Amino acid sequence: MRFLFFWSLGCTLGAVFSVEAAAWAGLMVAALSRWAPVRLRWGVLTLAVALLGASWGAQRAPSSSPLVSPDGLVEIRGTVARSVRVSDRDVRTTLIDVSVDGRPMTNPLSLRARGACAWRVGALYKGLAELRSHGSVGAQRRLFGRARSEGPIAASCAAERRPHEGISLPSADSAALLRALSLGDRTGVTPSIREAFIDTGTMHLLAISGLHLGVVAWGLYRTLLALLCLLGPGAWTRDNPRFAAALAILGVWGVVSQIQTTDATLRAAWAVSFILLGLCAGRRADPLRVLLLAASAMVTLDPRAPLGASFQLSFIAVWAILSVAPHVSALRERLESPGAVSLPTMRRVGRGLLELGMVNLAASAATAPLGLSWFGQLSWVGPLVNLVATPWVALVVVPSMVVWLFISGLWPPLGALTAPILDGVLGLLLDGLEVWAELAGSAQWVAVPRWSGLALSLGVVGLLGRGWRRLGGVALVAIGLVGAFMATAPPQAWRVTALDVGHGDAVLLEGPQGQTALIDAGGHPRHPRLGAEQARRRLLPQLARLGVARLDLLVITHGDLDHVGGAVELARRIPVEEVWVSGCPQRRAVHALARGVISRRGRVVRVSSGPPRMWGEGSLEVLWPRSGAPCPSTENDRSVVLRLETPGGSALLMGDASAEVERTLLELAPHRLRADVLKVGHHGSETSSDARFVAATGSRIGLVSGPGRHRGSLPSEAILARLRQAGLSVWITGRDGTGQILLDPTLERQVTRIRTP
Repeated sequence: MRFLFFWSLGCTLGAVFSVEAAAWAGLMVAALSRWAPVRLRWGVLTLAVALLGASWGAQRAPSSSPLVSPDGLVEIRGTVARSVRVSDRDVRTTLIDVSVDGRPMTNPLSLRARGACAWRVGALYKGLAELRSHGSVGAQRRLFGRARSEGPIAASCAAERRPHEGISLPSADSAALLRALSLGDRTGVTPSIREAFIDTGTMHLLAISGLHLGVVAWGLYRTLLALLCLLGPGAWTRDNPRFAAALAILGVWGVVSQIQTTDATLRAAWAVSFILLGLCAGRRADPLRVLLLAASAMVTLDPRAPLGASFQLSFIAVWAILSVAPHVSALRERLESPGAVSLPTMRRVGRGLLELGMVNLAASAATAPLGLSWFGQLSWVGPLVNLVATPWVALVVVPSMVVWLFISGLWPPLGALTAPILDGVLGLLLDGLEVWAELAGSAQWVAVPRWSGLALSLGVVGLLGRGWRRLGGVALVAIGLVGAFMATAPPQAWRVTALDVGHGDAVLLEGPQGQTALIDAGGHPRHPRLGAEQARRRLLPQLARLGVARLDLLVITHGDLDHVGGAVELARRIPVEEVWVSGCPQRRAVHALARGVISRRGRVVRVSSGPPRMWGEGSLEVLWPRSGAPCPSTENDRSVVLRLETPGGSALLMGDASAEVERTLLELAPHRLRADVLKVGHHGSETSSDARFVAATGSRIGLVSGPGRHRGSLPSEAILARLRQAGLSVWITGRDGTGQILLDPTLERQVTRIRTP
């Protein structure tokens, strides 16, 4: 097992540092081990295995993606690797050998398109799609998209239909949950249901992982064993468990082949397979060995897997459960000792509650820091809700779902007749989670650094051990707490951060006394629903990564969806004390935001030009719209224009104000336009950034919120040339990512790229 561990460690390090030449060093070390002293021979062989693993990892690791932020309308080319119908009108297709706007991508693309038929495997696809990304830059980033036209590649629909596609449950939410639990397709799960799982700390139940496959494997094994005992000759009875285990392995991988697999699904399949292989060999599998074997298999196939959230959460949870098992056994023996509990029924109930509670608390405590570091989410009711939700899913929901799918596949009329039963089982789960989510509130929190979260999680696992493991756990917890405190402390100087939210605007202002203000909240320029989704996937994770769990101020410059589209979802997930909007008439999206903020005891203020408003050691001044003047005729010209003044420097934020507004400001108050940082108006469009205005600001850094990736998209090349000619260093969020500037007079003005989820 030592060799497996160091092989896996070498694979991951090789993938990170790209040490292809390690294979030759490993072979040389292995050859020299023959002449090494006996005491050192095992160590030399271990080093050789690690070096060989490093070489393998370097070969398997994909190269980094050339795109920084693939999000928007782009041209896609690729080969269809898999295509299935996920509804009567939608097709989910996996493309390989993908290129985006002519640039090759290293990872597959999951594409959703309208159409009644699945696409032909092996066919070539070319078309436009709206992409969104999930994951860090490079090989770990995953791409998802929706095609803008009907699927051009058609095939016979009958072969791709799932047995239960023609049968619907009475509740649409239950049907979406069924599809998520049976096929791994969570596209139909509504945002409210997803948030209920997040806020109750039960998101792990929504993925097909070890819990689901373990129940399926156990059911297959027991069913096959019963059939073999009934039908097989008497001479085979002793070998029936082995045959049943072997057939169950085939059944598990058959299930995996029919669903949308994730890393968690594959890890669970490998772990279950190793346990069943132990039964085939007539040996009881050691849990730690099974855990290491499953990890080694995953790392061999994907050397970068340990760097991802799913891998870390899964294995930390299992490791914590295995570490708490000796404590559970000791308490169980004490409970079963003579005189502890008199009634046998009470003893059994107490033993079950003890085991469930301790296992649940251990897994929750070990994974909570990792959840904070990866997602910025922490549910205080998670351990309590999981005490009920996890057994309900494992013992009731999954078996009921498997039986119903089997019945509906064999005889659809009977499936339709029994559908209300499954609907009730799923409905009880959803209703309970929604009630607890309402009581718990939002789980959105501050994201601690990744290394700090990992140290805290490993420290919790260490505390569950004994001797040197416990001492190591104390040290790791201390290190993790220090890292978390340092990362979440207020900045030493004022910071301006332009967040990468696609086409829209979102600029974060932070002060040394903990002040936080967000200027616009991004969003999709045409679709409100996509704006809320963008806030969940991009805006909120970035704020959590930057240590923002609440906002003193949210400024909505104007009512276009790419500025206000994510604001309602933002205000639902984190506290917003005050919202500033223009004094001009507002659009429907702004009114919805105002109602939501007021319902949560926040304030909404209509602003116009006036004296600066003090904000700690700095001040915020509204330069536009003009107080007492008629409102401009266009929405862009109604934008709130702000100036931030701090002891370390200043910033001018223009919203989508046009060149006409810029010329008016130049006439009214040219001295108020001087700023170190300029947030360029209207995403770098040619309607803004008048040459005289840009020169009057005297800025040296220009922040542009826009895609900036292909011809025809903003910002305009003419405006970029104008900004550079005026001496500005231009930062484009869609091209360069999230950028941060420190307004510190002792430092040179420069933009620093911030790694974001």
